Amino acid sequence: MRHRSLISLDPDYDDVDLELDLHGCTTLEAKIMLDEAFESSVHTHIRIIVGKGTKSQFGAVLPSFVQNYLTDKKYRFHFASPEHGGEGAVEVYV
Repeated sequence: MRHRSLISLDPDYDDVDLELDLHGCTTLEAKIMLDEAFESSVHTHIRIIVGKGTKSQFGAVLPSFVQNYLTDKKYRFHFASPEHGGEGAVEVYV
C-alpha cells in the first residue's frame, strides 16, 4: 500500500483536528484510512481530501465512495468551502 497523508493539524487551523488526503488511493486503501481516522474519539472535525478526478481516466471515484461511507456511518458532512477544496474535499463532524 502506498503511503498517504494523515496530518494532525494545529487546533487554530479552521477548527480542523485532522486532514486526511486520499488522493490516488484505491477505495480499499481509502476505507482502511477512514476506519483508522474514525476509530479515534479524539477528532471532532476532519477534512477529507478526495480530489475531483480531473486526472482520472474514468472520473472521480473517491467523492461518491467517501460520501457513501460517511452516510452509512451516520456522520454529518458537507463539501468544503472553495478555499479548502470545494467539491474535492469533505468536512466531517464527529
